[in-house]
Amino acid sequence: MILKIILKKIKSDKRHVSKNGNIWFACNYLNNKEKNVMINLNSSIIDKPKENYLYVFNKKIKNTLFEKTLIIGKIKIIAKTFDEKNVTKVEFYINNIKIHEDNNKPYDMIWNTRSFSKYNLKIKTYYNDGKILKDEMQVYKIL
Repeated sequence: MILKIILKKIKSDKRHVSKNGNIWFACNYLNNKEKNVMINLNSSIIDKPKENYLYVFNKKIKNTLFEKTLIIGKIKIIAKTFDEKNVTKVEFYINNIKIHEDNNKPYDMIWNTRSFSKYNLKIKTYYNDGKILKDEMQVYKIL
């Protein structure tokens, strides 16, 4: 049996966020009966920089016209996790080279290397249960 799920437009009374980061949405099944579906956000997310934005000396300026992330000067890279009590460490990588490890919240680092190039920014989050989750993005950095 194939079950098709269509999420409704979320209103404040149709959403619940639990303490461990799970989000419950109301959704419609084909027979129009409302059911609850859990989407687990137990992962690391690059919270800063945001994709497709221009940053000048750590300040978010605006969306870029060319849909790329551009960083001018130093920036604080911030990792967001949704199960903080079970995080053992967060690692920060630039072009697959580990440049920082953080064991305490807030999970962040200052990137102040002078450069003019395209980079792959990656964050890995390690959990107590052995799970390793990662998030990555392409950025262009100047200065």
